[in-house]
Amino acid sequence: QYITDMMYDGFTNIIPVLDNKEEFNFYQNELDIPARLGVRIAIEEQPDFSLYTTRLGIRPDEIIDFWYDKIKENPLFKVVMLHFFINSGIQDTPYYWSELEKCVHFYCRFKKENPELTMINIGGGLPYRTSLTFEFDYEYVIGEIVSRIKRICTEYGVEEPDIVTEFGSYTV
Repeated sequence: QYITDMMYDGFTNIIPVLDNKEEFNFYQNELDIPARLGVRIAIEEQPDFSLYTTRLGIRPDEIIDFWYDKIKENPLFKVVMLHFFINSGIQDTPYYWSELEKCVHFYCRFKKENPELTMINIGGGLPYRTSLTFEFDYEYVIGEIVSRIKRICTEYGVEEPDIVTEFGSYTV
């Protein structure tokens, strides 16, 4: 409700991110002004994560059909962002790279169906120094994120997306 209130108050750079398909019904019922939307893609959390389940998002195999069924022909809504979230944050681990690449591959497939899609939100959680012995190669990890996104988009012949992230505590 607060998001729609802000949109009616004139805030124009708001992109609500749908965590589930039912949330769209709220926006569809509450908004009579154009809105850009994001969709959170559900991922499988690592098996050692305490909430090991597909959570927070819509399953990739349901997103495109949902877009076709509910959003594509609705003149008020455009899906412009695909968002994914990994509880462990941005890490130089095989798990992170695998999930990032799965998301980018899906982004490219979805982009071919929905040209309005221009952004990928890679979540947040860039590690930050909490001790004198902490070391993390930020330049490498950020460069690797960008290069993997660029490589996959090139494979699909898709324009590279704008990259959105919330670095959270790292920024502070």
